[in-house]
Amino acid sequence: MATTNEKIRKQFEFYFSDSNLPHDRYLWNKHKENDGWIPIADVAGFKKIKMLTEDQDAVVAALKEGPLEHIEINETNDKLRRKTPVQQVDHDARSIYAKNIPELSEESADKVADLLNLQDEVQEFFEQYGKVLAVRMRRVLFGVRKGKFKGSVFVEFSTPEEAEKVAAMSLKFKDNDLLLMPK
Repeated sequence: MATTNEKIRKQFEFYFSDSNLPHDRYLWNKHKENDGWIPIADVAGFKKIKMLTEDQDAVVAALKEGPLEHIEINETNDKLRRKTPVQQVDHDARSIYAKNIPELSEESADKVADLLNLQDEVQEFFEQYGKVLAVRMRRVLFGVRKGKFKGSVFVEFSTPEEAEKVAAMSLKFKDNDLLLMPK
């Protein structure tokens, strides 16, 4: 099981990865300003980080504790940026669609936290079969259930070959048979 500091580093790395940064309007726009430097406090305020800690000094300590692939921290430890330009990749070719993920209970006290925890569980599950770069939880777009998780995800792997291999498998997640297919 990963430590809190490892989870913080992993989440920050994801935010600045090729799989996320070009698709995150807020971070992308911030990244285009000030030579790419973004206040750590801005990113530390994201819900997933706040679920791990609300102490910005702890966030900085976690980031400085281990190697960072995509990001660097400034000398005053209050800003960070991506080290290298974003690489254009075919995200669809290395992604799969997975359906029949259990939906969240309507009685949940904190639906956002539950959804983020489910996303982590889905990622851990698929990491048994390949390097997972991103899990995108699909939501209902229209009607009374608008915005609610619809029981399916897109999982992006590091290579198209990994995605193809996993899409061809018969897998169960939380006792549910998954419908898997290339994206």
